[in-house]
Amino acid sequence: MSTTELSPRFQLALRRSLFFGICLFFWLAIGTLTFSVLSVVGQRRTDVAGLVKLDAKRTELLNVLWAETISKSEADWAEMANQKLELYEKALLNYIGYHDDSDDRSFMESLRKSFSLVTTIDAKRTELLNVLWAETISKSEADWAEMANQKLELYEKALLNYIGYHDDSDDRSFMESLRKSFSLVTTIGPMDIDNLTTAGKIFAVVYTIIGVPLCLLLLTQCGRMITSLWEGRALAIPAICFIFFSAVVYDIIEDGTDDVPFFDAIFSIFLQYSSIGEEDSEFHGIFPYLITIAGLALMNSFYVHMEHEIERSIHNFEFTFSKIFSKFERWMSEGKGSMNSNRIEEEDEEESDY
Repeated sequence: MSTTELSPRFQLALRRSLFFGICLFFWLAIGTLTFSVLSVVGQRRTDVAGLVKLDAKRTELLNVLWAETISKSEADWAEMANQKLELYEKALLNYIGYHDDSDDRSFMESLRKSFSLVTTIDAKRTELLNVLWAETISKSEADWAEMANQKLELYEKALLNYIGYHDDSDDRSFMESLRKSFSLVTTIGPMDIDNLTTAGKIFAVVYTIIGVPLCLLLLTQCGRMITSLWEGRALAIPAICFIFFSAVVYDIIEDGTDDVPFFDAIFSIFLQYSSIGEEDSEFHGIFPYLITIAGLALMNSFYVHMEHEIERSIHNFEFTFSKIFSKFERWMSEGKGSMNSNRIEEEDEEESDY
């Protein structure tokens, strides 16, 4: 379809979208460079000996798990694997500086601060061991070790996340600074204020005051492009399809290694496009940011339509409320008028006494 076949409204919105998109791009570049300077430097891991020791522990764990699958049944192997994995967890927490004061309890018992926390960790551990056992049947030792390393790394991240550990060693990296800038101008996701210096917090206020309206200008023009193609309830179809498509794209970008159920991925995308975001949301690469802008514009257009639909559906209730409110105002004004007249009469009586 040539540009002459497009509606004038679409062409104007496209031209303005490109202009505001370029402006937002430069604004994000400014924010990224500035936040990379004004962010607090995280404490990087410098314990090389500890890292080597931890890697040795992991290699030893995987070697034992593979070797014991030959001589043990699944139940015996699972019991042994739980014990070995618990020892590895202790080594991991010791490496990051997490210390448990209770010496007479196991690691999992020391984490029983909340039932939901332990249930989640136990589920992750059981899932990990089930996958490791099942894959020994179909994979060679080398392939199994590679897969097990990936699964174990995901389990480590989940474990550290559940105990509240956050490695902020890359808070001054390019992608982390871009994430901060994007989160501010789109109002997506939380902002960890501890990772910013005082000057960084002041800059964030000024940056947001200008960046949010600039982002809204872009989303408005993108929304006009969308509504020139779809209008009314027809917007629901492209919105649903785009959320589904985005979930597939994110799964491809992540290479399917995050073990997130597909419905959870769709819900996560919906939260992103609704400018709600998630606490632990992450973007890998530049492409997800572009998709998010398109998703925000599409959902914004859909929400505007829903706003009009809801307004029309409750119009009769609004009219009834207005009549009741008018009667209440009239009653209040009449009561106030009667009070004023009584007050005037009392003042006249007082003057006549003199």
